[in-house]
Amino acid sequence: MRAHSSVARLFAVTLFLVSPMALGDDYFTNLRVDNAIPKECQETVLSDFPAADELETFTYTTDDGSEQAKRFTYQYPMSRNASPVLWRAAKNKTPLEKFRGSAEMISLYEIIIREMPIRNFKFHNEGDTLELLGTVALEEDVYPTDEFFITGGVEYHTLNPRRTIGEIDYVVGERETCAIKAVGQAKLSPKRSSDSNEQNARLIRFLKGVQNHSEMAVEEAAAAASR
Repeated sequence: MRAHSSVARLFAVTLFLVSPMALGDDYFTNLRVDNAIPKECQETVLSDFPAADELETFTYTTDDGSEQAKRFTYQYPMSRNASPVLWRAAKNKTPLEKFRGSAEMISLYEIIIREMPIRNFKFHNEGDTLELLGTVALEEDVYPTDEFFITGGVEYHTLNPRRTIGEIDYVVGERETCAIKAVGQAKLSPKRSSDSNEQNARLIRFLKGVQNHSEMAVEEAAAAASR
């Protein structure tokens, strides 16, 4: 249970009334309702995050065996060329019995059609393929589900005016408290390791800004997002 949430929310509301750099929950928006995680953790709030310097980050890509792929924290055992095939099938809601591909591709598509309605993936973007498959793999190999949950599609933005700064592809939290342990970024192309690292760094800068009431740090994160 999210024992700290009611106190944290009251604290956030109080700050909103007295400070333009309010620690309100409006800094984050969950873009999908993930029914695979605890209901009380489905709305990501600032108080769930640790101090920015203590937040763990990781990156994820497809595995083509290249040196570039090895620059990512994790590599999913799927070729880059497999992703558009799986994405189109998922986007069009192709029944499993009508999906054509190798035994490996069918196995991956089985995971997708099993998980997508629970986690509310709409597959508007091809990157959703790696985000979903990576989530399942992380649960199986890195973050046991009896202790942690993994979600994603969490947008973060400034307030007054509201400007989107970025989106978090993976959010790892503790089931008992909703406290966030780690965040990650997914890139289908192994050539984009620098992009994923920069996105993680941008989030850290943003968190430092709102946690330290620094409008300048938040503006720097926003400026980086517009480049």
